[in-house]
Amino acid sequence: MSIFIWPLKGNYVVTSGFRTSGRPDHHGIDLDIPGSGYQNNVPVVAARSGTVSRSTFSTSYGEVVYIKHLVDGQDYETVYAHMHEGSKTVKVGDPVTQGQRIGYMGNTGASEGQHLHFEIHKPAWNSTKSNAINPVSVLGNVTEAPEPPEDKPRMKVWFPVRITSSQYGIYSQPPNGKWMSDSTPYKDLILAVRYEETSSGKRWFNIYDGEKNIGWINANQTSVLDFNWAISQQELQAYTYTDKNLSTPFRTIATNSEVAFIEDQTEKQLIMTANKALWVEKGFVTGPNTGTESQYWYVAKISDFTYGIYGSAGGGWIASADAYKGYIFAVRAEEDAKGKKWANLWLGKENIGWITKSQLEKIPHTFLHSSRAVQAYTYRDLTSPYVTIPKDGGVAYLQETGDVHQLVYTNKLLYVAKNFREE
Repeated sequence: MSIFIWPLKGNYVVTSGFRTSGRPDHHGIDLDIPGSGYQNNVPVVAARSGTVSRSTFSTSYGEVVYIKHLVDGQDYETVYAHMHEGSKTVKVGDPVTQGQRIGYMGNTGASEGQHLHFEIHKPAWNSTKSNAINPVSVLGNVTEAPEPPEDKPRMKVWFPVRITSSQYGIYSQPPNGKWMSDSTPYKDLILAVRYEETSSGKRWFNIYDGEKNIGWINANQTSVLDFNWAISQQELQAYTYTDKNLSTPFRTIATNSEVAFIEDQTEKQLIMTANKALWVEKGFVTGPNTGTESQYWYVAKISDFTYGIYGSAGGGWIASADAYKGYIFAVRAEEDAKGKKWANLWLGKENIGWITKSQLEKIPHTFLHSSRAVQAYTYRDLTSPYVTIPKDGGVAYLQETGDVHQLVYTNKLLYVAKNFREE
């Protein structure tokens, strides 16, 4: 009796059955789509209409969704486990319809290789799995599943992958080439795919680390990474992927070099160039040299032009505030005078004068320090070099705008090129 639909769409097959002799504690079935590799885009759908009872992440199930169903007066609960992290589209209490996408197939939790672990419980899930039933008994005959995809000839490609499983080895050729090595040393590394081929219903990748041709690996052992082509805007020091503390320089990336930009982290960026995954310093980071805001130094602009600029707090008028529309200042001091709070404005080395604090609008900023020496410019188009900010130089970081960083250094608004711009 088929009262549920298969929770994967496409050329799905059962790769591990329900409570088999080899896996008596396997209280569901494992499903995969041969040749799909780890694409992060294989939809997982609700096997029947119902209500989401859990939507969470656990060490065993990984990214998982539970759905309760009522079928002809009988309660059921289905479980969809090991989905791609962050791919859930439903939360507890949401109604779902049969065939609605609830996430994507993945490899999270206690999982070795991409697949969907699917359970059906009657009437409900419990921690001992005592209510689990064989999903195939209510899904229909597994032989009804379509055939694996047709083989595809070898073709030249290029994209980065992370090795997510060491279940199988590295081979000289797909699908029946010579076993070359265990893939364990490459687990969690990021490598380049130069060629791919689908043989006997399985997708294979030819992986490289720099100039080294490592060999061929089953695509199910990998996660294909998103990336954007980018151009370096300055000369950058790069570090190998395993050197996560950026302790030993590996190579220099020249200005205007093309790279595959993979990931932006808090203090570093992950790229790939010449088939090699590399880290570069982000440029501005928190750390021991990071400053803190005080009442005596902050970034502001004039928002009320009713009164002018004065030579001292409450002193003689020296200029109209209108002359500084759009300027961004460093405030270096405050004083009380004539019943008002006054602020002292600076532009670089120039003391502009004093203005009532009520006329100012503070500009949000974060105190950071430079992770390397960088060239700073007066204008956004980076055509007028102003100063070199030294390594560990403290800055008030305002924002990213286009391809540049906007910041205040030595009391002056300046611009620094971002490491990369999109190609």
